[in-house]
Amino acid sequence: MKNKVLLLGLLVMIALSDAYSQNIKTYKARRGDTMEKIAGKYKLSVETLRHYNSVYKDTPLKKGDIIIIPDSDVIPSTPAVDTPYNTQMVVKEIDFTDAEFIEHTVLPKETKYGISRRYSITQDDLTRLNPILQTLGLQAGMVLKIPVLTQEQKEQSTQNIAAIENMQGVQTTSTFHVVRPKETKYGISRHYGITEEQLCAMNPHLRTEMPRIGETLRIPHPIVVAEPEVKDTVVVSDTIVIDTIPSGKYSHIPVVNVDVILPFYTDKIEQMESLPEKDRFRESRTALTFYNGVLMALDSLGKDGMRIQARVHDSRRDISTASGIVSYNDFSQTDVVIGPLFAEVAEFVVKSLASSSPALVVSPLSQRHDIASYPHLVQSTASSSTAKETMGDYLVENLPSKTKVILLTSEKTTEDDQYLKARLVSRVGVGNVLEMPLTTDSCAYRLMEKFTDGYNTVAASTISADVMNSLTESMDIPEGDLPHVKIYAIGADARGRRAMQALSGSKATAMTFIYTSSYYEDKSHAGYDDFVTAYRARFHQVPSQYAIQGFDVTYDMLSRYIKAVETSSSERVGVYTTQGIAGRYYYRMHSGGGYENTALYILSYKKSEGESLLQ
Repeated sequence: MKNKVLLLGLLVMIALSDAYSQNIKTYKARRGDTMEKIAGKYKLSVETLRHYNSVYKDTPLKKGDIIIIPDSDVIPSTPAVDTPYNTQMVVKEIDFTDAEFIEHTVLPKETKYGISRRYSITQDDLTRLNPILQTLGLQAGMVLKIPVLTQEQKEQSTQNIAAIENMQGVQTTSTFHVVRPKETKYGISRHYGITEEQLCAMNPHLRTEMPRIGETLRIPHPIVVAEPEVKDTVVVSDTIVIDTIPSGKYSHIPVVNVDVILPFYTDKIEQMESLPEKDRFRESRTALTFYNGVLMALDSLGKDGMRIQARVHDSRRDISTASGIVSYNDFSQTDVVIGPLFAEVAEFVVKSLASSSPALVVSPLSQRHDIASYPHLVQSTASSSTAKETMGDYLVENLPSKTKVILLTSEKTTEDDQYLKARLVSRVGVGNVLEMPLTTDSCAYRLMEKFTDGYNTVAASTISADVMNSLTESMDIPEGDLPHVKIYAIGADARGRRAMQALSGSKATAMTFIYTSSYYEDKSHAGYDDFVTAYRARFHQVPSQYAIQGFDVTYDMLSRYIKAVETSSSERVGVYTTQGIAGRYYYRMHSGGGYENTALYILSYKKSEGESLLQ
């Protein structure tokens, strides 16, 4: 029955959206677009266009952003509504004689204002219940007494806070919001940290109607809500304070505030219980093991004296959840954000925090960010273009001249193929580079022929399943006739790596693969064995690649942040090379944008020898 109701509601929303969309137009922003250009295109004033697209008031447009185009060059006015939020209110003292209390331990950088707002009481009530604040002031580590409010006390406390802020000159009437495509009452309420009932109180027609695209809604501001109803979104999973050794080398550094935003998918826990154990955490396994590495890094830095306060958030993979995290939490004191893992979510968080927080947002795994558009974004995995340039340079520097090379090409990788061809030709000459399309049925047979003609070097954009299939089929010849072939590639994808590792017999000894990677488990590294031992003792399992990356990315970024604090440097990332357990980092700052790691490994893989480091 519940599913039928949800389906009916969805159909109604679609029908209404179709009807409303006939009254407005939208425009999909292109690269280089500005509000001024778009306003001129549709003969509108910039003020009108910004009014209908207030989300882009303080942030630049990005290719793909959807802009609402109103029918006329007029900014609508909305008559004031008499509600409890814009009428005169007085402060009434609340009697806490029979109240129950909980305890709150003050964390570094917390304020009386922040604590009182969190528990929906006034600062005066907080001080009245904790007289120590009058003599010593607020200090980290204090244990404060917090009342558990009844419904009546919550309502009075909300009115008291609004009345106090009104007397202090804080606007308590409303702000405005222009409804965008696909927005709902629930989503708009969540964005501003209010309830749907409060939204409807300011806009009575919403009690019976859906928000209409392009209409202007009044939003009560500021509204104090005791505990926002989270519904199906998990905003904060945990808050941790790392144990610190007071005498460590970083003990003189102020507290570092870290937010970890990862897709744990905790909303699916109930569904997981019915699945076989091996399938329960399939979607969240990467995030969980990465998070284990983050914890190891925080503990390690704590032992060096770094004082860390960390909050952990479940971002899932949708923008709406990330919006809830940003809306419900104060990031103004955050120094570093680790995550999210998905590129589009990370960019949304960077854009959302741009005007309110100085935090660096570290995207640990994605290679495809528009770095130049996000000044606070740190991409800790080298991009495909960096990998391409690195392999091109390696080929030119290391291939013997006049080597005969087969270049495997594909329509999917034309740009990379042409780049490799140009670099190969510059080294071995145009007559020694033979292009061979992977898509032809005879590719394996032609490879076999060319191997006997002295072509013992192969180049490809990626060691993929298609490349491996053609290579292994070309080796279906007597063992004594097998050539020793070197295969050079910009990188290796997951299926290609699995196929490499599955080679056996004479084929495994006949092929050597050379490619770039941002990850290499250097077991000769001084700290490798110590890390694996400590990880197994704590989590009772061998660390995965993502666990090691979680450690390396976190340890490296916080170490860089600390170095900038110690040297009073405005450059918070720093231009120097570091090496972790299995990763290398050399950050390049883009002009007007963020940071990209450009450090890579050149690796060699042969089944009998495993993976080894060339450069």
